[in-house]
Amino acid sequence: SCRDGTHVTNLILPNDNLRGSIVSSFGALVNLEYLDLSQNQYLAGNLPSVNFTKLLHVDLSMGPNSFYRGALTGPVPAGLLPSTLLFFDLSSQQFSRMPNAVLNLPNVTRFTVHNNGMGGYFPSWMSTTSLTYFDIGNNQFVGFGTPTMAAPPKSATCITSYNNFFCPFTPDWVSSQCQGTCHN
Repeated sequence: SCRDGTHVTNLILPNDNLRGSIVSSFGALVNLEYLDLSQNQYLAGNLPSVNFTKLLHVDLSMGPNSFYRGALTGPVPAGLLPSTLLFFDLSSQQFSRMPNAVLNLPNVTRFTVHNNGMGGYFPSWMSTTSLTYFDIGNNQFVGFGTPTMAAPPKSATCITSYNNFFCPFTPDWVSSQCQGTCHN
């Protein structure tokens, strides 16, 4: 949808049989607030570099009941994670890693990158009291970056299972608040 007839603010095309890669001019949608291209199994390739400063909602997932993975690959662009973000779901794709920068998402309520095969250390996370669902399960993370990630609220669902975390968990809250195991 467009605001004032000139600025695209919402791009909502879930399960629309989209095919091919996302073009570099996608980054020109600087007023984008809501992005939902979920359940488009034929979208493929790396996401272009973007700088979305107004983004509130990102859903590029294959859906919660997907039996297959999508074909979006490469690193997640840092500009897809502005501090305005409330909802972020990239589950069941083939992204390789999160941005190395500290994630400053003070108002995010849902964050999931479940089932991607991402590896290395999960980036440091700024404190958020709004988080209700955090899922980085079924990847290849070995731990959390430094400075240490802040704990989500105790009421939040936290899933870190099926990764390659080293023992003991660092930070300590992971073993008490999250569903997951570590390896010696």
